[in-house]
Amino acid sequence: MSGSAMLPPGLYLHCAGALGPVPPGAADLLMPGTAPTLSRLLSRGGRDSGQLQDAYIRTVATLSNAALAAKGCGLDPGEACWFRAAPLQLVPDRDTLVVLGPETLAVTNAESTAIAREFNALYESDAITLHVHDANQWLLRVAADAPDMNMPALRRIIGRRLQDCLPAGQDAPGWIRYLNDWQMLLHGSAVSERRASRGQPRINGLWFWSGGVLPTSTRIPWHGVAGSDAGVQGLADMSAGGPRLLPFEPEEVLAAAAGGEAVLVDIPPAPPVLDGESFHRWESWISALDDDWLKPAFTALHQGGLRQLSLHIGDDSTWLCKATDRYRVWRRNRPLKRFLELSR
Repeated sequence: MSGSAMLPPGLYLHCAGALGPVPPGAADLLMPGTAPTLSRLLSRGGRDSGQLQDAYIRTVATLSNAALAAKGCGLDPGEACWFRAAPLQLVPDRDTLVVLGPETLAVTNAESTAIAREFNALYESDAITLHVHDANQWLLRVAADAPDMNMPALRRIIGRRLQDCLPAGQDAPGWIRYLNDWQMLLHGSAVSERRASRGQPRINGLWFWSGGVLPTSTRIPWHGVAGSDAGVQGLADMSAGGPRLLPFEPEEVLAAAAGGEAVLVDIPPAPPVLDGESFHRWESWISALDDDWLKPAFTALHQGGLRQLSLHIGDDSTWLCKATDRYRVWRRNRPLKRFLELSR
């Protein structure tokens, strides 16, 4: 597939985390009949490890670019380096701190704005600015050149020891000092004090990742793109003659895909699974994915209105189900837990 060639018409869903990973034994907690359409699609379709998967990987990397997200938020990325950012809950465990993600904090828009105000007052002289689009989309702007370091993505540090996740590279020591400073700032912030008085966990960490400048090329092999992340809006804003931005609504997206367009939908990622409580959050997420997106898409596929439906669940997990696959009646539906990825 060339860089400008479009994919065949159909619906392409990027739904990271739809199959976990989940801890060993957690799959047995899955209620029978959960996400039946997802089970059917995985049972009837096939895996793709070629050009389609490569197209997903390249496009997901583009969408995660923080400078592109800044443009989607209505900011001027300029030539600065931008990072995605998120609040953390760091939980003591013996002699270390375990990383819990923002989904355990339920930070509000007002709290996010207050934190950014307090943060920026202290780091203005360092030319580091925290921008808050809403409670779920934080961005860190660094006026200097992009630091030389490898910073793990947020999804790769959840549930791990903080000391095992620290950045590496020539510029890492200075940024590790910033991480330590931000822990103290956020732990003692007015927002955390108010949260503690209400019995809510303190916000005591800040993580940043996907750093870079605004990309010069954003061409992708889809006619249309939809999603709630600011990177999707930024991609549509940058791409003259590129993908058109579609409403993040199943009916409108399906209509475009059935009308002969290749449409990419960027679904917000599934919550990570660490314990029973987070497993049930993940279970609710895949049930909503099944009801809102997969069920109407499979119906359109079965009736012939949709040529193909694809799911990209991870870097090495891409599934494709074509309209003709509905005739594969010899492929029995397997329970969803057979497809789940187990965490190490």
